[in-house]
Amino acid sequence: MRIMVAAAASPFTGREEMHWAQAIVKGLSKKKIEVDLFMLPIVQDPLLLLEQMTALRLMDVENSCDLLLSIGYPAFILKHARKRVLLFSLASSLHECFDSEYGILSTPQYYRIRGAVINAEKKCLAEAEKITCASKSLAKKLKVDYNFTTSSLILDDCLLDVDQNQSLEKGLWITCESTLEPSDRIDLLLNAVVNSRENWKLNIFVPSASDVYHQALEHRINRMAINERVVVSDKTLTKAALKESCAYVALQYKTLRIPESALRSVKLRIPIITASDCGALLEIIGNGENGLVVEPFAKEIAQSLDLIVADKKLRQQLSLGTLPTGSEIANVDSVIEELLR
Repeated sequence: MRIMVAAAASPFTGREEMHWAQAIVKGLSKKKIEVDLFMLPIVQDPLLLLEQMTALRLMDVENSCDLLLSIGYPAFILKHARKRVLLFSLASSLHECFDSEYGILSTPQYYRIRGAVINAEKKCLAEAEKITCASKSLAKKLKVDYNFTTSSLILDDCLLDVDQNQSLEKGLWITCESTLEPSDRIDLLLNAVVNSRENWKLNIFVPSASDVYHQALEHRINRMAINERVVVSDKTLTKAALKESCAYVALQYKTLRIPESALRSVKLRIPIITASDCGALLEIIGNGENGLVVEPFAKEIAQSLDLIVADKKLRQQLSLGTLPTGSEIANVDSVIEELLR
């Protein structure tokens, strides 16, 4: 049997698709299965999404493999008689931030594009033999919105560390990794720094941000006069950086995705602070178990970060926690088994 793994990865949605596509190819090769990897670069600009979907739909992969495994959004647009889908999220700007305080493009044109994209998603996902979601939140959305019955797994951390040679001065550090979207959530975090009373510093990793976003972040930090308390890195978050941190903070808005960096923090037993509106993140963070879940206000986030910095006993208590009861992490072999079953 010939298998093709087709992955669509956008730098603004996360790196999980790319890492999992590579891990699945490696796992299939170990099983002596003939497999090819096809990477699809995607820009998740809602104004360009339909054109990209149309281009993917016109690609002929029917004769290239006996089974198509599509990894990530929108690789499932590809047409094949035997298609199975591993999905981390839908188009975030159309599904996660739509019709909210961050939905800045709610115009008639935007509504028409959103409707056309949703119809395309329904049609192409309906062709799949099986859909496996990387969060319960995503599985629930597909059930409610599209009436699809799917399986869901919490997927392991597939990130391989590289030596970054980043040296930070001594002190108490809070770590964060972000794509800087939506920008209001970064403002929420920076305002938490302003409102804090303890002497901690923030280390923000933004490996996937555009130069424009990165420059805007630096400008914002300087304008708020907190540049002595915030360090911004364009590198990927590593285990070494996490191990030197008091806590990891994750403030994504209603995300359907469980970020690799957040799961890595759980596995390394680094306490996580998140907000009650962070969606799929709440599947791996239990309030008082392995982290703190607070309301999405800068003062409350600041108070929780101050508390975790000041109270060493609380940090030790939270570091003993793992995933919330009833949740477990699926490794590469179990995911391959699920996809091929």
